[in-house]
Order: sequence, then C-alpha cells, then structure tokens
Amino acid sequence: MSPDADPCAIGLERTLKAAMRLAGCDAGAVFLREGEYFSAKLAQSGNAAQLFSGFDLSAISIEAGETRLVNESAEIVTFFPDRDQMQSAKAQTVFLIGFNAAADGPGHAANEGVIVLISETKKTSDNLDLWLLLDFGTIAGSLVQTRRKTSKALETLERSEKQTEHFDYVTELAGVGGWEIEPATQKIFWTEQTCRIHDRPPDYSPSLQEWFDMCDPAYRKSLQTAFREAVASGTGWKIDLPIETATGRRIWVASICQPVFGDDGELLLVGSIMDVSARRAAETEIDRSQRLYRSTLNALSEGILVVDGEGIVRWHNAAAETIFECPTIYAEMTHLEDVPCLVEPADMHALFDQERAYDDYNLLSGLLILKQSKSLTLQAKVGEDQTRKWLRCCSEPLISREDKKFVGLVISVEDITAKKRSEDILNEAFEAIPNGIAVFDQDDRMVMANGAYRVAFMEGKLPSGEAETYRDVLSRNLASGRIADVEDGEDVREAWVEDRASDFFGGSVSHIDRLDDSRWLQTSSMITPSSYRADFFADVTELKTQGAVLEAVFENFPGGVALFDARRNLTLINTGMKELLGIDDNFMRSGPTLRSMVARNASREGLTGDVLDAAVTKTISRFAQSEVVTYERTLSDGTVHEIKAISLPDGGLLTTLDDISLRKQLEQQLRDNARRAKQKTAELEETFANMKQGVSVFDSEGCLQIWNQRYIDIFSKPDGEVRHGVAIKTLLDAEKLRGDFEGDVEAHIAQLRQRLEAGETVRSYFKLKTGTLIGTIHASMPGGGWIGTHDEIAEDDKDYKAFRRSRQTDPLTKIANQTYLLEDMELALDSVRLNGGSCGVMVISVGFAHYYALGEHMTACDQTNQIIARRLREAVRPMDLVARLDDGRFAVLFPTLRNDDGAVRKMAERIMSLLREPVVVGGQKTLLTIHLGLVRLTDRVETSEQALQKAQTTVDFASVKGPVSLAVDRI
Repeated sequence: MSPDADPCAIGLERTLKAAMRLAGCDAGAVFLREGEYFSAKLAQSGNAAQLFSGFDLSAISIEAGETRLVNESAEIVTFFPDRDQMQSAKAQTVFLIGFNAAADGPGHAANEGVIVLISETKKTSDNLDLWLLLDFGTIAGSLVQTRRKTSKALETLERSEKQTEHFDYVTELAGVGGWEIEPATQKIFWTEQTCRIHDRPPDYSPSLQEWFDMCDPAYRKSLQTAFREAVASGTGWKIDLPIETATGRRIWVASICQPVFGDDGELLLVGSIMDVSARRAAETEIDRSQRLYRSTLNALSEGILVVDGEGIVRWHNAAAETIFECPTIYAEMTHLEDVPCLVEPADMHALFDQERAYDDYNLLSGLLILKQSKSLTLQAKVGEDQTRKWLRCCSEPLISREDKKFVGLVISVEDITAKKRSEDILNEAFEAIPNGIAVFDQDDRMVMANGAYRVAFMEGKLPSGEAETYRDVLSRNLASGRIADVEDGEDVREAWVEDRASDFFGGSVSHIDRLDDSRWLQTSSMITPSSYRADFFADVTELKTQGAVLEAVFENFPGGVALFDARRNLTLINTGMKELLGIDDNFMRSGPTLRSMVARNASREGLTGDVLDAAVTKTISRFAQSEVVTYERTLSDGTVHEIKAISLPDGGLLTTLDDISLRKQLEQQLRDNARRAKQKTAELEETFANMKQGVSVFDSEGCLQIWNQRYIDIFSKPDGEVRHGVAIKTLLDAEKLRGDFEGDVEAHIAQLRQRLEAGETVRSYFKLKTGTLIGTIHASMPGGGWIGTHDEIAEDDKDYKAFRRSRQTDPLTKIANQTYLLEDMELALDSVRLNGGSCGVMVISVGFAHYYALGEHMTACDQTNQIIARRLREAVRPMDLVARLDDGRFAVLFPTLRNDDGAVRKMAERIMSLLREPVVVGGQKTLLTIHLGLVRLTDRVETSEQALQKAQTTVDFASVKGPVSLAVDRI
C-alpha cells in the first residue's frame, strides 16, 4: 500500500495538525522508539524542516500516557545541543505527548511513541489543559496499531490465498468439500467440491434453512441441535447425515464442524463434508449379511438322502425337502431322478472328468452313476420353478461287507446360496472400505488388499502370484519417492524399512507419514488370532490441517490464553498472555505454574508479602469452586483485566485474560446516557400532561410508551387498559369490543404504518359509541415509532367534511361511490316517508367483453368507465346523483320522480340512447352493450340497501332481453 493511499498515515497527519492547532504550535512530528531512543519518524507537519533542524531525539524522556510542557530556555537547550541551531530554529516552547503504540496491549520500551510540538512563541499551562493533548496521543497510538494489524492481516491473507488454492486441489482429489457459516449473518459458503456433492452449480450458496431442509427429516433435529450448540458454546460436531441432493439423489455424508473465532471475537463455523454413501452402504450390507449368515446357520442343517443301488430314496430328512424345494419325496417310492436338481452340462463334464452326452443333467443321478466319494460345490436348479441355488454336495458309496458290491449311496447336501451371497458382499464391502487395509500371513506374504490400499501403495495393481511382502511394499514406495520426509542414503533407508517391519510384526504400532502428494496417512498394524498381520491406514490430512488451524487460532486469540495440566503446570501459552503479563523468556524457562503466574499478575497491582500470598491463594481457590470462573482485576495504572478460567474434563485448566478497560469506559458512558434519557423523558411527560389534547407515543414495535391523562379521558379508557408497553392492536381490539371502533383492526394498523413509513402525516376520525367524534393526527418520529394527538371535533368541521367526502368518491371516475350513494338514498327515502311521493334508483350495466377478447381490458375499461361517468353526469338533472358501483356498473339516484310512468320511461330511454353512442378508445370505435334497470321507490322501502339490491336484480333481468335493453320496476 502506497503512503499516499495509506489511511493510517493520513490519519496521523490530520491528528498532528489538530494537536498543533490546539496547542498553537508552528511545527510537529510523530516518532516511535527504536531501541533506547526515539528515532522512527511517522509523520510531520508545519514548519518542521526549520524548527526540527538540529533537534536531538535522544534527549526525549517520556512514558506512554504522559504530557510535558518545556518552555524554559535551560531545558530547551537540552533538545538543541548546538546553540546557534536553537537560535535559528526560534524554538520557545516544546510539547511532548507520550503514547502507547503496542499492537496487542500495554507495554514499554520499543512500543512507545511520542508527539513533539514546537512553538516559536512561549506557551504556558495557564491557558491550555495539557490533559486534552493526551487524546491526540491515544488517537496516534490507535492509528499505529491499526496500521500494524492491517499489514499483518494483508500478509496473512496472501498466505491464506495460496494455501486455499492448494487446499482446494487436495480436497477435490480426496472428494472432500468445505463450508463456512457466519452465525451472526447466517451466511453460508460452499466450496466447489461441496456443490458437486449436492449436485449444485459451483457458485451455489444456500440459506441456513435450505441447508437444514436438505437433511432427512429424521436426522434434521440432530443437525439443528448440533448447530445451536456450536453457536452457543463453540463446540464442533462430527456426524453422518442422510441428505437429498438437487437432482433427487439420496446420499449419506460425513459432516465435520470446527468453530473458529476471529481476531475480533466473531464466531465462524468451518467444516468439511464428504460423500460416504459407499461406506454407509457397505456397513449396512455387512450388517445385513452378517445377520443373514448367522440366521442361516441357526435355521438350516444338511439335507440327507439315503438311496439304494437302483436310486430309490430309502430315507431323507426335512432339510432335504427344503433345500430341493420338493415336498413330495417319499421313502421307498421316490427315485433320485424325481428330485429336481439340474446343473449345466459343463458341470456334469467336470463331474465325470470327460465329455459325454446326457439325456438330462440331474446332479443326483450323476452321483449315483459315479458310485464314488465326491465333494462338489456348484450351482443347481432345484424345485419345480428351477430355483438356482449354490449347493455343497458330498456323496459316499455304501459297499456290502459280504461281497464288496455297491448297494447304495449316502448324499449330503448343504444349501450355501446365502453364504455364497454373503461372501460376495463381504468381498465387495472389503473392497469399498475408504481406508486402506491389507492382510499378510505369518511369512510376511500379502494375502489380500483392498482398492484404497492398492491405490496408495501398489499403483492400483492386484497382489501378484509372486507373494509380495510388507518389506517389498515399503521399499518400493520409498524408492519411488511416494513416502516423503525420509533422508537419502541406502543405509538410512534400509534401516528405516527394518524398523517399520519390526514394528509391524510386533503389532499395535502406529505411524504418521507424509506422501509425495502432501497427504498425511496414519498407518497401524494388528495381529489377528490366526497370527495374520493386518496393515491399516487412514487419511489424517484433515486432522493435521485442523491441528494447524487450532494452533494458529490459539496463538492469534484476541487476548491472552494459557493452558495448565491437571497438576497446574503451564503447558501452552500464547503471545498475547505473555505481553499482558509482561512474561519474558527467563520466566518461561523457570517452568511456570498456575500459582507463579497468578502471583506475577497480582504483583502488578502493587501487592507484596503476606498480602500477595493471600490474594494468590484466594484466586486459585476461586478456580476450584466452579467449572467456569470469571472475575475482573484492576491494576494500579487503571487497566482492567477480565480473567476467565474453565475446568477441563481431564483435570486441566484453560485460562483467558482480556484487557477490558475500554469496554468499562463504554459501559459507564451508557449508564450516563440512560440517566440523561430518563431525565428527558420525565420532562416530556410533564409537557404532555399540560396539553389540552390527548397525546400517545408508540415505539417502532407499536407499543405505547408515553401518554397523558387527556388521552385516557377522550377515549373513556377503563382503569388498567392503558399501560406502558401495551400494543396498539390490544388497545384497538378493546375499543372495538366496546363499540368505539369500526373496521378491521389489523388492516387499520397496517395502513397507518405504511403511510407513516412513506413520510405522511396521517389524519383519522373515529366515532365513539356515545356519538362523540374524535380527530387523530399521527406523525412519525426519528428513529422509528410515532406520536399521535387526539381531540374532540364537531360534525361540521371542514377538515372532517373533506375527509369524509374523499372516502365517498370513486378515485377513477371522480363521482360518488356506493357508500355515498346509499347515504344520499337514505336521505331521499326519509323525504318520501315524510312528504309522500316517490324517488328512484337506476342501475346501468355496460358490457366490456370486446376489450377482454382483445386482451386490452385494463386500460380500455378504465377509459370507458370514465367516458360513461361523464355522459351520465351530462344526461341527468343537477339534483340527481351519479355513482360508480364496480367495473362497468353505475347507478343514478333520482331524489324525486314524477308519478307518470311513461315520462319516467322516456327519460330512461333518453339516457340509454346517449350511452349507446360509440365509444372511441385507442383510436377504435366500440359499440357497447347497455342494460338499464330502473326502480321507483315508495314509502314501503325499508332500507337503501334493499332498494339498491332491487335495482341490481332489475338490471340483471334486463340483460336477458338483448344487447340494449331497459327494465322498470317499483317497490
């Protein structure tokens, strides 16, 4: 980063100029201590070239947090050894502001900085508070710290990017995907391999809920619980989960999570994922096969057939019927040819050791022909359905003692179909195990090896018939460079092979080796009960990487951290703890313990002797009182440390130490701000109490915060209804229950919020059950929430009348709406009931089918509605009211009608003729269908709604007469 673009350098220069203005100085510079003296210049400003000419930095002596004013000539001379240079520099006053520039906490020596200000005029402390200058030192120290951390972060980022490229390559080869979750934002990052596992595009990034939903519902709760525990307590997980990919594949994955804390304390969940469907399937198949194999052994026994020399079955057991699927074997009656057990011709040729032609391929008949001792394992078709089974058959001839002639045959048969299938599955499972495994006999000859082992150490080849030994495997991989980190030299390598072979034959020995592809393999051996040797290996590259990450996290922990064993001896400590406690190498060589480190920290508070011993004893005993202990300690210089001790399951102790001085200052500021806010609230409440209007203040959540008594009186609120924090919905629900509010409460609140968020001042009117009319004005407040004022108003209030009229006007045509029509119709009916005579209402229906057919109904219909409204206003008397009911349907209220029905009909026909004129919309003329329904209203009409419904029915009746029609009725 160039100095011109360095925001920290710019900030230092601005800080320096601000300090110069405050002190009234002509030049200034910022220096850092290097070794014994200040010499590293970070920034300068003003007349620095002239006033700092000949300035001796070695004469500066100041501590962090200290400010000095030098205005005596005798003292200033010390900064200018050459008097002539001092006179030419015209320095009359020197300000020194010491600050701490350490990146990780308070310290001294090489971590100190100083701001030097020089004035050509003499300054005194009478008109300047030197403590104000300390703030500029604090700012300068913070900027230097930020610059150092930024530089280190950039270097770390560059290394991380290189490691990430290599890691992505390795994980792709191993089929392992990576992921990260930011719990604070719930953002998820997937590597490309993770996306491939889920059948997703390379840049896919799911939401947290989508990630949960991918998991099988039966296991989803386990994943969600593991996630919550990781966020709450920083614990990781390692679980197998069934998921459904984007393409609908159902697979098993191994999910591993390791929480990581950043320098700012932000929690990040880092993990890996691997498709282990093959392993899970193998485990499932192995389990099923083993159970099947055991049940087969327990449930089945050999089938036995005893036949005479002619092949007639003399005796058999039930197992024979089961094996041959032949329930009709009868002693003394059934011939062997009738027991279905057919084999392929090739098997019969092998049975007789020569090729012969056979009319059938019955195995049992063939054994009878041979009349020999035979042991065969082959596949046969048994039963009527010719079920294929693997059988192990043994035959033993029966020889007469007298004449040594053949008299019969004993055949034993075992159904080994299930066992054969199990052996095949076990072989497949052995081959599919992701970790490598090989078996060697007592003479060090390889018996078998699975695919993972062959790929890693045998170039993927099967064991040859030349009896490869364990030593051969080691020597070949060492010579090819497959096994790294072994020194060159024939003697050295031979010795390495012999040592490994010796460990292998001793059994139960484990080694970790790095391969030439940077993977780490952990190999171990075991001696079986049959004195065979099994060589296993597992890929522990991820564990090694995680170990390195954990070590880096420990070292970069934001603060101090130390680990003690069960005997309270120090086993691990990071740089932050050393710096916070001022621990040097001499102390580390002394073999620190928990007691010595607690004593060292307590001594920094100025404690000595018996008081120090008592404090140390009290602190250590405090650690034993609970699994997690947290307390604070204030040092003599005002620094506040937070110490936390966590007891570990193995009896060890993990301690952390943080400098929380700044946090304490902020907490005090928050308490002061809260006190001032409370005072302001009390003043505001007093102002509201003296207002003649009712006042209510709601927060952004819609909860009541402030109100006055007038608010309660205007709405006649009962005791206890108005209280702090009550929701506006609760208040309006109560008013609606009492009859003081009409309409939908939730819709009213939603509309109010929407208009307030748009910046409107919202005016509303409510008529209480008592008839009192209340006017309310709501206005939004900065930071959310709103304030409302409430007052009683009269019916003839001009604002209320305008509001009421706006609510009764159709926004499209600017004529009355249905509400307006019903109110005026009610007034006309009152006049009829009082004075006699009649009034009338006419409903006009206009057909828009033409526009719908053209697909242009929205704009065309709106324009047509406006044209019809204009024509109706022109066609009726000034006293008549034109209203729009809905799309294409209008109404006209005639407050008075002549008793001459013929004249009334002519008036209606004249209106219909005017409406029938073509309508020009979008340059096209359209002839509309028009239907009119006119109803004369007398004093027998009960309500205006009844009258309007009658007119609607009448126009519907007119619509069946044709495209242009009129219907007249009366009530």
